[in-house]
Amino acid sequence: MLDEDVTAGPASFQASVRTDDTRWSSMDPVAITDMVLTAIAASGSAPSYNASCDVLFSDDAALQDLNTRFREKNAPTNVLAFPSGEAVTIGEPCFLGGIAISFDRCDAESKERGISMTDHTTHLTVHGVLHLLGFDHMTDEEREEMERVEVSLLAGLGIADPYEGS
Repeated sequence: MLDEDVTAGPASFQASVRTDDTRWSSMDPVAITDMVLTAIAASGSAPSYNASCDVLFSDDAALQDLNTRFREKNAPTNVLAFPSGEAVTIGEPCFLGGIAISFDRCDAESKERGISMTDHTTHLTVHGVLHLLGFDHMTDEEREEMERVEVSLLAGLGIADPYEGS
């Protein structure tokens, strides 16, 4: 579906998914998002309160625009995360923020690495959502922790370690 928000994920950790590039129709972004949020919720990495986020499946032009406006980097990128910074109120659902994924970058990177587009899209979705949950990779310690969680989640989904050999 194009330009129509669809809900994915378990009741405690949902996403509003939007696809604005028809090339994503060869995959199922809603199913990928649902699988990722379900895995994160089952792993214990999700918040202990009801949370939600937005996931946009788009293209290089949209991600370059976002990257330029919000990060002052005039270039496309594979995934961007925009944490909401919303304070948690006990008993109230919390909006964590949104992520955007570029079809063009995902397609090129999956071909470069010799991995399936679905596996790479799943990895980028995991990566982006983990940023919304407070994970980062600014220091070696943060990067190691984030990669450990990513690799564990992806292994549970039957996807090989994307960092192996790097």
